[in-house]
Amino acid sequence: MSYDGIVSRYLNSPLSRPAARTLAHTPVTPNAVTAFTLLLAFATAAATAAGWNIVGGIGIQAVSVIDGVDGELARIKGLVTRFGGVVDAVTDRFADAAMLAGMTVYAFRFEAH
Repeated sequence: MSYDGIVSRYLNSPLSRPAARTLAHTPVTPNAVTAFTLLLAFATAAATAAGWNIVGGIGIQAVSVIDGVDGELARIKGLVTRFGGVVDAVTDRFADAAMLAGMTVYAFRFEAH
């Protein structure tokens, strides 16, 4: 039974699963995808804080989609580990915090006037 939300089920997963299948035939590891997702989240946070709202919005959705690739890739490649799951969960929270901080900076810089 899947506990995915509606966005994950109907938007993110249909994009992340094919991406993971494509990466399955490359040397890319699930943890590398996790690291890339975190870097993309930081870049998205910076863009959002700078007032690049469209870039920020697209980035937030891209982070959400790519975040599903690491787990899918781990399952496809048979590389599921408890360590990888913890790293993914922790970096997800850092990514969320960074993007929320970017939105907060934007709100104070551009909306407080």
